[in-house]
Amino acid sequence: LEHVFFPYEEYGYALANLRRGLIPPVAGWFNNPFANCMGSPIRSEIWAMAAPGAPELAARYAYEDAIVDHAGGEGVYGEMFFAALESAIFVEKDRDRLIEIGLRHIPADCRTALAMRDLIRWHREGRSWTEARELILKHHGNDNFTDAPQNIAFTILGWLYGESFEDAILKSVNCGYDTDC
Repeated sequence: LEHVFFPYEEYGYALANLRRGLIPPVAGWFNNPFANCMGSPIRSEIWAMAAPGAPELAARYAYEDAIVDHAGGEGVYGEMFFAALESAIFVEKDRDRLIEIGLRHIPADCRTALAMRDLIRWHREGRSWTEARELILKHHGNDNFTDAPQNIAFTILGWLYGESFEDAILKSVNCGYDTDC
């Protein structure tokens, strides 16, 4: 209660639930329309830094963090995916293996994993990055611009299609929506 101070969206719902005496994961789930959003995936880096080279532990820390304000939603899986991938990069440098490590730490049938698997397939099929963006929106898009599955796919799209660090960032951000992570 002393450390959640942002009163809007998923944070505000979690704060209100915590003040009601609800504890995680109920605090992050009850009456929270933002459980599928990007608020928790953008916090993933801290868990990778707390558990470098230990993706399972980083994913566990990410889970514990995410259920405070995203329980029952795709935001949890997004944070776990990113934390595992980011932790693994301390010991693994192959991009495709890193993505697979992230995917191993989330349910194979969650929307985030399905969007990622489709994106990987479209990339392997030779689709352009703009075609892949349109396909993500067609098959995994959501009217809520902060929806985690589409934004995580946009983030990884930049990594798959980027020809340099700058190009990867530009492609991800140019997908629009909530890609600032």
